[in-house]
Amino acid sequence: MSSAPFTRRAIVGLAILGGASLLAGLIAAGIGGELKGQGSAGPDSFSSSALGHRAFVELLRRLDVPVVISRGRSARRSADEAVLLIAEPHLGGTDEGARELGSLLSETDRTLVVLPRWTGTEDPDRPGWIARAAPIGGDRVSAVFEALGIEALAVRASAPPARWDHPSFTCGPALEAPQLVDSGELTAWIGCDEGVLLGELPPRDPESGSRCLLLSDPGLLSNAGLGEGRNAAMMLEILHFLAPEGAPVVIDETLHGFAIARGLLAELLRFPLVLALAHAGLAAALLLWAGMRRFGAPQPLPSALRAGKRTLIDNTAELLLLGGHGESVLQRYLSTNLRRVADALHLPPELDVQRRLEALEGLSRRMKASIRPRDLVSAVRQASAADRGSPRRFLRTARLIHRWREEMTHGAR
Repeated sequence: MSSAPFTRRAIVGLAILGGASLLAGLIAAGIGGELKGQGSAGPDSFSSSALGHRAFVELLRRLDVPVVISRGRSARRSADEAVLLIAEPHLGGTDEGARELGSLLSETDRTLVVLPRWTGTEDPDRPGWIARAAPIGGDRVSAVFEALGIEALAVRASAPPARWDHPSFTCGPALEAPQLVDSGELTAWIGCDEGVLLGELPPRDPESGSRCLLLSDPGLLSNAGLGEGRNAAMMLEILHFLAPEGAPVVIDETLHGFAIARGLLAELLRFPLVLALAHAGLAAALLLWAGMRRFGAPQPLPSALRAGKRTLIDNTAELLLLGGHGESVLQRYLSTNLRRVADALHLPPELDVQRRLEALEGLSRRMKASIRPRDLVSAVRQASAADRGSPRRFLRTARLIHRWREEMTHGAR
């Protein structure tokens, strides 16, 4: 039975499949947002309807202006020169929407807020298109004014103004019946006798250097109005008025209901992160499969005790040490070796222990042995008294006894 879980051909195939899956996941993660897209016919950057802003986003990208469609909190101060575009925010008539708009303004140095004006009904026969458009209620515009912290009134003209004042810009807007703002708190940059089209809000903190512009009519950047006159050029000038040319533009879509859920598990189960989760699950399954036993007869387990004298001796020695009998075993080993040496040297067998020890002491001296019997007796006493729990001390003393016997008998048994 082979010990390898896979054949060489299977390993190569799995490696190629895993690499291709990982590469596809990385590519999908990079362009996943574009692949998924967003279906919309409202006034947002995903919409291709007359009210949408998708054409403006495409214009910026074709001019190599970095654009970020923000569905989270990408409008923070990560890029100091970025312009935050909040186009036609829908606050939902709640305090939460107003707080969210205020939070976005406080986290960004350069902001362009575009007031809402139109709402549309999607055509059921042509998804992404609108069947009709209608002006929004004045309460939605008033909610934006309140969130911005200004007293203002939206004015809707019935005809184009006779003259536009735009001293800081090279061109004027092309709007048939513009929505304007009447407020004494705005610094007018583009306006007419009826009101202000582009104005600057008073800074929240004069020392921070932040700027916030308010554009009253979304017709300058909507899909229907961007191509009229020089509206596209004017939108680019407004962005350059806030930040240097080519600065990143962050378009907020959280206030249009496109905010990404903040739960980690929810994000892992959505495209494209679900591809990475599936890849990790597949890798874990392959790892578990590789660690499993192959099919076949079970291999016999090794015996708990090996056969032979060595195993018996080792187990006996461990039992004696665990039982605290090391001292008595060492003394018996010394007594046995003294008697064996005495028999080998033909000493009288009737000698008692003391006289046998003295006789062996004299013979060891005459034979010039390196170890004397009295040294052995002293070593046994020290081992027994000093280190009762250590088998190493007993073993060194036993080896000393064995070496003395070898010297005295020259190998005799």
